[in-house]
Amino acid sequence: MSSLGLLIATVHPLFTGAQGDEGNARVLRHRAVARGIITTLLTVHGDDRLPTADIYLLGGVDQHGQVELAQRLRREGAMRRAIGRGAVVFGVGAGMQVLGESFTTPDGQRHAGAELLDVVCSPGTPVTGPVATLPGGALGLPALSGYESHSARATLGPDATPLAQLEIGVGNGDGTEGAVTGRVVGTWLHGPALSRNAELADALLSWALDAPLPPLAPGFSAAVRAQRLTEDRAATR
Repeated sequence: MSSLGLLIATVHPLFTGAQGDEGNARVLRHRAVARGIITTLLTVHGDDRLPTADIYLLGGVDQHGQVELAQRLRREGAMRRAIGRGAVVFGVGAGMQVLGESFTTPDGQRHAGAELLDVVCSPGTPVTGPVATLPGGALGLPALSGYESHSARATLGPDATPLAQLEIGVGNGDGTEGAVTGRVVGTWLHGPALSRNAELADALLSWALDAPLPPLAPGFSAAVRAQRLTEDRAATR
């Protein structure tokens, strides 16, 4: 951690679509502060250079910003160096595509990603709807809840593991959801994802701190997730 305590950076939110993913930073801060951990949030805009943060967050990037953001991350190399020092990266939706090896934009052009997550994203049929996963997956989490809104499909390489197996939804297109490479996590889950899934937030915090976290009593997020999972399962029967 820096002299500012745990530093969480939201990366270029002006490139992102209105999916509520910026709320993930506030969830992380809330759960860290509840454990007595000094936490600072920082937003990177415009020509700002990436700080040396403990956690980097990328939201659902607008399709017109994907190429530029991927180029910036690859050219600057700051995020790759931070990962080498133990930083955590969490990308949502097209933010996951930007972190990957490559992605194809709607005009059919393939572009290099930031090459931090071992996935290749290709065009598919647009999908919008609820997502529920099965317990387990790469991080051993309980069932996750959220919603997806994307047209891409992700093919995982040998250095990536699915974040979870799907119960409801399309996800990567092969029955799996998201991807994990080292301490880089990508997911199709909006919601914001971490407000619905506190255990995922805690897993990211634990990685960033290199230490297990003392548990917090189940709260509002657990009740919301249980309600959403019940409603989504009923709606898809």
